[in-house]
Amino acid sequence: MPTNEEGKMNLRIFPALIKCFKDYGYLKYQSLEMKDTEIMICLFIYYHSSINQDEIARAHGLDKTTIAKALSKLEEKKIILRKVNPKNRRENMISLTDMGKEKATQLILIRDKWVKEVCKTISEEDMDTFERVCNEVLNNAEKLLE
Repeated sequence: MPTNEEGKMNLRIFPALIKCFKDYGYLKYQSLEMKDTEIMICLFIYYHSSINQDEIARAHGLDKTTIAKALSKLEEKKIILRKVNPKNRRENMISLTDMGKEKATQLILIRDKWVKEVCKTISEEDMDTFERVCNEVLNNAEKLLE
C-alpha cells in the first residue's frame, strides 16, 4: 500500500482511482443516458434482485430523497419496476425490467474492461494481496464506527 513520508497510508489514491474510473465511465456511459446515482442503483438492484428503497439508501449512505428521485427517473426510463410488497403494503419492492437488466449488463462490461486494462500489468498474486489488504483496512475502518 503506498504511504507518505510518515509511513501512513496515502488516502489520495482511492479517490483518484474512483475519479479515473468515473471519467472513463462518463465517456462510455453517455450512450446509456444515466446519471452516476442511477448507475449505482441499477447495478445494486442487479446484484440484489428485488429490494426496497430503504435498503438501497442504507447500502449507499444516501438519504431517502436522493434515492427516491433517482428511482423515479429510473422508473420513467423503464429501467426499474416498483411493486407493492405483499407482506408490507406500505413498502415497494424494486426490481429491474428487461431493459434495466440489459443496461446493467452493459455497465458491467464497461466496468470489467476498465478493471482489466488498469490491472493488466499486475500479477494475480499481487491483485489478491491488494484485495486482501483493502478488505482488512475496510474492516478496521468499519470497526471504528461501531
